[in-house]
Amino acid sequence: MKKMKKVLINLIICCMLFITVTSSAKAETLPTDDITLFEENLKSDLLDSGISNPEVKVMLPMESQSSKVEDEVEELYEEKFADVIEKPLEEVKSDDIDQVYEDVINDEVEGIDKEDVKEFNELFYTKQEEVEDSELVEEIKEELAIESTSDNFVEENDVLIEVSGINDLGEEFTTAIGFKIGGNSFDIITEADTEDNQVFELETEKLSAEQLTGTLTNLDSNESVEIDTDSNEFQASAFWVPALGVYVGYTMLQALAISVGAATLIYLASQGLINIISGSLWVAGKVANSNTKNKKYVHYKASRAFNSKGLWVGPGQSKTKAINRIASNLDCWSVGSVNARLLATGASRTGRYNYHKAHKSYTKGIRTFSHYHRYEHGGGHSFYGGGTLW
Repeated sequence: MKKMKKVLINLIICCMLFITVTSSAKAETLPTDDITLFEENLKSDLLDSGISNPEVKVMLPMESQSSKVEDEVEELYEEKFADVIEKPLEEVKSDDIDQVYEDVINDEVEGIDKEDVKEFNELFYTKQEEVEDSELVEEIKEELAIESTSDNFVEENDVLIEVSGINDLGEEFTTAIGFKIGGNSFDIITEADTEDNQVFELETEKLSAEQLTGTLTNLDSNESVEIDTDSNEFQASAFWVPALGVYVGYTMLQALAISVGAATLIYLASQGLINIISGSLWVAGKVANSNTKNKKYVHYKASRAFNSKGLWVGPGQSKTKAINRIASNLDCWSVGSVNARLLATGASRTGRYNYHKAHKSYTKGIRTFSHYHRYEHGGGHSFYGGGTLW
């Protein structure tokens, strides 16, 4: 038990050192938004902390984003197209949309313009594409090593991170973390040898390379503990809470699994893959750009950062909402330059745009992005791509 406790403490210390080790030794040579490199780096650091056979997987079901797309498609269809196409949405095909576009051009349809059709076509997905998305989600479920006690663990989250390993006593553990882009909490499931799976919700208040603050709740027992890794002051009540916040009622192996989950979140923040913007979770552009679903957005809220990440990407938006965001002097990030340009021209009173390559930074370690402005300029940026690290 003492040996196991030592490993846990060493892991916690290692996690708190991620800030200095990763940021200084790795940041200048490795892109901080590369998912594969994140997996390899975390595996290496877990190995250094005393965990044997560490495995790290990042999976992108993007299910909550897909649900938002589904809702927007249904809303837009009922508002604009249902009376014209005269079919249930699930029976609509791409040819039907093409026919509506042709009718609009020939002035044979009222209440719909070309931009309406383009927006609907951008979000629309066929029945076959929906089946392909469902198959992708099922593949992710099969790939997860942990036996989820919640059937909705995959279906309700956008990003999943699974970490497994063996402690110095030869005991195996697995921790799975899931979250929604634009949400403010994490689902955490731990599995440790003969222990029953434990399901937690971590409601975050602050998350960075330096700090994790929030409330960790065991959803089975409804017991909660406040976590603040910066001040080390905890509302422990009847619980024993080491530096990352763990319940005393669990074995050291279970405590290790929970701590690895919390440490992974800090590591995600230190590597620039997640951040909290205005109370909700945003991700690096690489994460949004890696979405392989058919039912997806191509435009996302964005927020600039004067650092090696350069840009945080928030929840997806339809083209109309993204154009309004640019027109309101706020920023967006899009998949590809063509989509980014469409926002700039759409926000312009004259349908024109200005293009800027990634601005050179005279401060080392700053990432900037190529982008468009509406012709009248204003403060809104329409970014795209992975940026340039100076």
